Amino acid sequence: MEAKERQRIRRIIGSDPVTAPTPVVSRLRGTPFAGVRRGTIPDDVLDSMDLVLRVAALAIRYGAGMRDVEAMTLATAAALGLADDYLEYDLTFSSAMVAYAPPGLDPVVRVLVVRSPARDYSRLAALHEYVTELAAGHAGHSDARAKLAAVESARKPYRRSLVRVAWAMMTSLIVLRLGGDAVAVATSFGATIVIDWIGHHLYRRGAPWPLVTLAGAVLAAFIAIVVGATTVSGLGHLDPDVARRTSLVVAGGVMMLLPGLQLVSVIEDGLWDYPLSAGARLFQALLGTSAIIAGVGAVFAAAPAVGADVAPLTDPLRGELSAHWWTYLLIVFAATLAAAVGNRVPPRMVMITGLAGTAGVAVLMLSQGFGLSAQIGTFLGAFVVGAVGRAWAARYHTAAMAVVVPGITMLLPGLAVVEALRQLSGGNPVDGLIHLLGAATTAGAIALGSVMGGMLASSLEQGTVRLRRGVWPARDPEHVGQQVS
Repeated sequence: MEAKERQRIRRIIGSDPVTAPTPVVSRLRGTPFAGVRRGTIPDDVLDSMDLVLRVAALAIRYGAGMRDVEAMTLATAAALGLADDYLEYDLTFSSAMVAYAPPGLDPVVRVLVVRSPARDYSRLAALHEYVTELAAGHAGHSDARAKLAAVESARKPYRRSLVRVAWAMMTSLIVLRLGGDAVAVATSFGATIVIDWIGHHLYRRGAPWPLVTLAGAVLAAFIAIVVGATTVSGLGHLDPDVARRTSLVVAGGVMMLLPGLQLVSVIEDGLWDYPLSAGARLFQALLGTSAIIAGVGAVFAAAPAVGADVAPLTDPLRGELSAHWWTYLLIVFAATLAAAVGNRVPPRMVMITGLAGTAGVAVLMLSQGFGLSAQIGTFLGAFVVGAVGRAWAARYHTAAMAVVVPGITMLLPGLAVVEALRQLSGGNPVDGLIHLLGAATTAGAIALGSVMGGMLASSLEQGTVRLRRGVWPARDPEHVGQQVS
């Protein structure tokens, strides 16, 4: 009787099979390379490993998120014939390690450290296309190395002088959108040229990037204060319009310096289980923002001593829907195009970046018209940018970051940061901290929205692309060329 009862209890409780180790290649599910065709077993394993390692390091160097870095690494390994049963890897924001231990051979471990990251979305897009070509079986061992070398040595799509002018155009258009006059727009343009020129030379001379950001913040505030003080000296009295002009110029500079890439990468890496990289990028974002706060705050504190003043600002996009909404959207579109060129987005992607950024701001404006909070509206706007960027990237086999990062530029809370610093330097620490907290929540909404939008677009796109379907093949030669699920 007891035996029958135990059997009945076992049937009710049930059991699951023993959990098997998850195949490495399963990490490709939900990525553009989920249908990678496995290549033939390589004659030279070391050469194939070197290619895999170089792809991983270049993806990190050019500014890809860790999810994309992992996907490109695994897709390259599968396309070159490295069996996933014997492959291990470790990827962080600053290094890549690949290990391969097939039976009967000595295990091989290769490590490459990324010591000089250089965000370049044109080369990141080219690298993404290179891996897509490998994954589709359109490139073999013989020409894979030459094609990767061509990606590394490709000329940048824009001259340095054009990139500098693009940043200046972006900040001056931001000032114009906020209601700045001709003097404020011209001052912002000139200040950005100086900031970018000095920052570029500091970076080339080995200065750490937080110091470069600090120098840029100090210059933005200093130039604005000097122009304001000179104007006040000529007038003989403080003028509200001059004070507002000073704030606008600083706001434009802050928008250029805010770490948009780190904000997006922190959320993306955290959601996809890369805690080490997410923590490091969060520290980078906090360090960069702290440099901006320290630089601008120090100059603001000294403003009264030279006879300058800083006025409070309100963003027309974060209030009631204006009758001139179409004018704002035109300016936003032009500014996003400039941000795309400044970030060296490939020319064929500049227009879609501008449209994505404009669509995001339009959603923000519409949400404000319905009475939603600024944070919710910003989340929805960033969601649209992320969805458009990921959908475009999937359709044209390129990198989504090239659209998303410049696309969210016009949503960044630069104005809130300036207002917080004005309050702090004016002896209102509580109000200043409240504004800083608001800026932080807005930044978090941007990052989360863009990542969630990309995830939704990626999920929808999986059901429409046949390349992503198939089964991970066995390792015998007759199955070479089948697809990986």
